[in-house]
Amino acid sequence: MRCRYLLLLLCACTPLRPATRAELASRDLTVRGDNAAAVAGALRDQGFHVVDHAPYRGELELTVEGLHATLRSDSFWCADADGSDAAAIARSLAASPNVASFIRNGSLPQQVNFTGN
Repeated sequence: MRCRYLLLLLCACTPLRPATRAELASRDLTVRGDNAAAVAGALRDQGFHVVDHAPYRGELELTVEGLHATLRSDSFWCADADGSDAAAIARSLAASPNVASFIRNGSLPQQVNFTGN
């Protein structure tokens, strides 16, 4: 019985691996804000599927302000990224455990019971 609890504890403490390129490409991502074209290109290089339309429900939206970017879905916070340039911001988001969790779970926990129009 102790072995089961130890195994459960080890699994709970294991860090989440980053999303794969295929996982990153599975969600549409809209980029807005400062230097959006450069950041969008860097995100494509990391494997994100960047689109040029307003985000639909459940899709991702990245707002870039200077060297800081905030990733949201349906106005709910998903992840933040800081970097010295567009490529650094893209690498930070691609490696984010929050992004991996969002993609693998299909949404954020806050979105599960959200019924707003």
